[in-house]
Amino acid sequence: TDSKAGSMYSLENRPAICLARGACVHWAPPWAASHLIRESLKRLDANVYHFALAYSDTDAGEIGTVYQASGWFCTGKVVNEYWQSPDGRRLDRNHHRDRVKVRTEDGSMVVVGNAHAVEKEKMLASGLQYKKGGLRYQYAYPIGTGRAYRERREFLNKMSIPYPKRAG
Repeated sequence: TDSKAGSMYSLENRPAICLARGACVHWAPPWAASHLIRESLKRLDANVYHFALAYSDTDAGEIGTVYQASGWFCTGKVVNEYWQSPDGRRLDRNHHRDRVKVRTEDGSMVVVGNAHAVEKEKMLASGLQYKKGGLRYQYAYPIGTGRAYRERREFLNKMSIPYPKRAG
């Protein structure tokens, strides 16, 4: 797998990649989500990524059921931060790492890219808003085989918390 695939994430300064799954269609079989997750993990290069990360959005009523069923480790809660475009589209909080096209009020397209502190100002000026929502649960899964897998699994086991449960 190319090391530039997806945004680079880290877990305790160890390389990770984020699994952005999205919802399955209503007509998909009940096992479809866990099957697709499992198959995607097989394609990751353990020399590049030590962990896969995924998030469940508590604002949407999620607790990470599919990750729990797939044996992922819940590593705690993080703040749900994201960019929102003027047309209401929600962009990942790390979206500023990529080139962003934004439609301004007059209808023209503005390219804002590779933002850090200075570039964030351009993004804000172009109409994007940085939002902080509620909390989301972070889940992690070890990538690799043999000793590397066992070490990474033990690392996650030490930092994991009990799975969240639905109220009631």
